[in-house]
Amino acid sequence: MQYNLYKILFVFIVFVAQAYLVTIPLLAMDFFNDEDFVATIGVIEAIGGLIFGLLGILIIDNIKNKTTLVISSIVVFIAILSQKILLDESKLIFVFSVMIIIIFARIIENVQNALMFVECHKRGDDGLEFFNKLTSSTYIIIGIIVAPIAVLVYGISGLTFLIVLTLPIIIIASFIKVEAPKSGENKKTTNFKERLKMFFGNKKLCIPVFIINSIMFSALMVSTIYFLYITQELKYSTFEYSTLLAIQSIGSILVSAYLYGKWLKMKPRLIHIGLFTLGIFYLILGFINFNFILLAILAFLMGACLTSLFMLLNERYQKNCPKEIYGTVNSIRITLNNISGLIGSGIGSILYINFGSQVVFVCTFVLLALFSVITYLFKEELSINVEERQNLKDLKGSN
Repeated sequence: MQYNLYKILFVFIVFVAQAYLVTIPLLAMDFFNDEDFVATIGVIEAIGGLIFGLLGILIIDNIKNKTTLVISSIVVFIAILSQKILLDESKLIFVFSVMIIIIFARIIENVQNALMFVECHKRGDDGLEFFNKLTSSTYIIIGIIVAPIAVLVYGISGLTFLIVLTLPIIIIASFIKVEAPKSGENKKTTNFKERLKMFFGNKKLCIPVFIINSIMFSALMVSTIYFLYITQELKYSTFEYSTLLAIQSIGSILVSAYLYGKWLKMKPRLIHIGLFTLGIFYLILGFINFNFILLAILAFLMGACLTSLFMLLNERYQKNCPKEIYGTVNSIRITLNNISGLIGSGIGSILYINFGSQVVFVCTFVLLALFSVITYLFKEELSINVEERQNLKDLKGSN
């Protein structure tokens, strides 16, 4: 029962958080009718994400309890409600409420994510595989459907639909039971320095996280110019551009829901090969003027390759992460993701403006090739240990 409540809460909070991010620019334009202000929304969202990440590193593993989930859910509900009934059109109040919603929605997401990880951890390799599939598939599927749904429903009812969807989050959080830690069980992890030492002192834990962020950095260099490249240089329509994004997501879903468990599970030796292959895909994208069908096939392969890498690396750090500090590790990953994304997007934009798209694709390929070599040098830290290898043999034998 608790296992199912964790899954339901996860889907609800991810959908509400993503839907809210989609509606923020619409809401800001309705409130203030100021294009320059709306253009800063992305920066506001990034700052909110960074604040949460830093806050999460400090506190998340000390607040994994029902009270945190319920209070955070109520704060999100009140903050969204206040935006609906806000009479004072103050940009400062608006920015403050947006950041409050982003921070507390992320707290709910990360706390329940840590709780769900603990539950899945109890089920061994199958539980962790399910955890990976659930989180990856949920983010991808919601990422595909949330924008049109959020825009359509916002046009009909404003923020009412988000307020209504927040109520089940409060109710579900109220029914979740969180086991109290046994006496002395969390003693080691209450100290912030100890948690950081456990992360940075374990190469099998921190190296996969750093590789994830190197991929994020490289991918954001391309994604920040992808729209302009497809629509302005290759002269495809915005509909065809959105179709390519959807096809890329289909490749991601196929990997996360089916191919990972069947062919890719516990094959970390594929990581450095996957990094180099992704670089080749970006290089091909920048130098070959495809017809749309071949471009769609490439988009599918890029989506599959990216998701394969993320799932393999997630598997590596989850396997070696003590469940007591998972929230801290996840917060570090999120913080580094935000920083990598901001820097990667900035560098991609600067290179595109000053040198053109082909330089972006070449630099991305060079970076991914370099990260591939570095990953190969750390192959021992990414390798499967004896116990995992035996479990895999037993699993194959049982099949």
